[in-house]
Amino acid sequence: MDEQRERGPGGPLPARGGPGRQGPPRWIHGPRDGVGRGLPWLTTLALTAFVQIGSGFAVHAQPDREPLTALARVLLLLATAVLLFRHRHPAAVVSATAGLTLVYLGAGFPYGPVLLAAAVACFAAVVAGRRRAAWGAVGALWAGHLLLSHWLYERLPPGGDGERPWGGELVVAVWVVAIVAVSGLVRVRRERWAEERAERARAAERRADEERLRMAVKLGARDRAQLVVLAYESGLVRSGWLGRAGLSMRAHVLHVHLITMQ
Repeated sequence: MDEQRERGPGGPLPARGGPGRQGPPRWIHGPRDGVGRGLPWLTTLALTAFVQIGSGFAVHAQPDREPLTALARVLLLLATAVLLFRHRHPAAVVSATAGLTLVYLGAGFPYGPVLLAAAVACFAAVVAGRRRAAWGAVGALWAGHLLLSHWLYERLPPGGDGERPWGGELVVAVWVVAIVAVSGLVRVRRERWAEERAERARAAERRADEERLRMAVKLGARDRAQLVVLAYESGLVRSGWLGRAGLSMRAHVLHVHLITMQ
């Protein structure tokens, strides 16, 4: 019957891929039912490789900055490696990434893909609901960059570095606001998808309850216990099934329902 095809024997089925797919893409999904997601190994490795390789090209385009030393490589590696835990500890990760990025820039190393690591950490924190942590981390990164570029540049490498134009700070501010805004939109959309998914599950459960009530009225049973009794009396359920591990009273009732619906 339609009810069986919609729910299946174990409850409402989640939406699958295809033309009628409903729900967020896999990369937007957050933790479900309080259980954290697995570690994002592939995306973290890809981002690490991109940052390391891209920074190598960036140093050639910025000869006035410090060359990429072993320290620079370690800072880049740490800034991306912590992203492995961005779904489980988003607030700590965005703070760590922002701090490592600031240390990297303070050491005089070239601007480049390292800022992408901070953007990814900020995105993950906002989507996970840690907006204050994300704003605090990127705000501290921006404020630290102001200090480095306009007040501390004479005391820090590279030697002979001058004050950076204030117009560049406006670009950084726009970049920060854009990242946080997009992250907020994604979070709002994900919450809406979650509400729609929960509503579909509740609707399927209501339809199942209505079907159980209809069958109970049809069979003259007042409750589920009487349905089980009727199932035993009619021979649909054997007494030996009660001893089978993992088969609860609810499973008996659902089994009777499915057989009756066929």
